[in-house]
Amino acid sequence: MPQERNFKKYPYLLQKYSVSYCYSATLLYEMEIKEHAPEHIFLGFSPEFEKGNIIGQYSFDPLSYSQDEVKSVHNMIGIGEVFDGAQATKSNFQSTCETYCIVHIATHGKMDNKNSDYSFLAFSETKDSMDNEFLYVRDLYNMKLTANLVVLSACETGIGELYESEGVASLARGGRMQEPKLLLPLYGV
Repeated sequence: MPQERNFKKYPYLLQKYSVSYCYSATLLYEMEIKEHAPEHIFLGFSPEFEKGNIIGQYSFDPLSYSQDEVKSVHNMIGIGEVFDGAQATKSNFQSTCETYCIVHIATHGKMDNKNSDYSFLAFSETKDSMDNEFLYVRDLYNMKLTANLVVLSACETGIGELYESEGVASLARGGRMQEPKLLLPLYGV
């Protein structure tokens, strides 16, 4: 049996310095110069999709466990707000997400390899709306997220075109241009 070790006693740099992960030095610099203080702790979104649900040109199948996933995280944290089912709309997300420390989105994601600005996260459809309920990467660039952690539990959130010295242009990177410390593509491939 291996000897048990107390790793907290090792002379790591982590004990003296803050460590951040970024896709590029440019994004790290932008994050470091911006100050933010989220007002609320947890915000979760788990849209509802019916079998054969078609929004625009895309067909989406139901996400059987997305609501359970978001509610479980919410229960672990013990505080915050959850929008699920028909309430998990793009407009509700845009009007609430900028004041939370942790944002968890369990939905469908789609990467556009020809133009990453057209990659999107899908939200519950709003009847009689001109909006297609897609939150595009270009929309994320215009938001002022204050979250320290954003979890994207969706397909295709961690794939994209690799740009030299700037990293991968993906859905996960979209919001990083603003202020979050980390966007985590939970189911990224």
